[in-house]
Amino acid sequence: MGPGTAAVCRNIGAGRYPRLPTVRRRKNIIYMGMEKKRLPKTCPACGSVLRVRSMYCHSCDTQIEGDYMLPPLMRLTEEEQRFVADFVMCSGSLKEMAARMGVSYPSVRNRLDEIIGELRRAVAADMSDE
Repeated sequence: MGPGTAAVCRNIGAGRYPRLPTVRRRKNIIYMGMEKKRLPKTCPACGSVLRVRSMYCHSCDTQIEGDYMLPPLMRLTEEEQRFVADFVMCSGSLKEMAARMGVSYPSVRNRLDEIIGELRRAVAADMSDE
């Protein structure tokens, strides 16, 4: 779905396909001149966490269907995911992260604690769904 395209939500029970308000996306990520679409994580209609129903292989066109939860790290915001990636690239050094971000060590520690809290909530939600 491109920018400015209206999202379509299937209401299978009623047999309707109502139009929803236009879904605005943040800036697209550009990799080597190609646009990379961002994976939606929440339903544009009701705000619930989306689940994966279908995946396919681009090379051989194999399709897998089921009902899968997104992994906890994928449910973090893009900013939180970037923080986690940077943290790993800094070998888990809060001191190096503080220098890289231009903030104090306690600020980095607080941000990390917030993300840990988000991950704990996501894991707890997964365990309650089982």
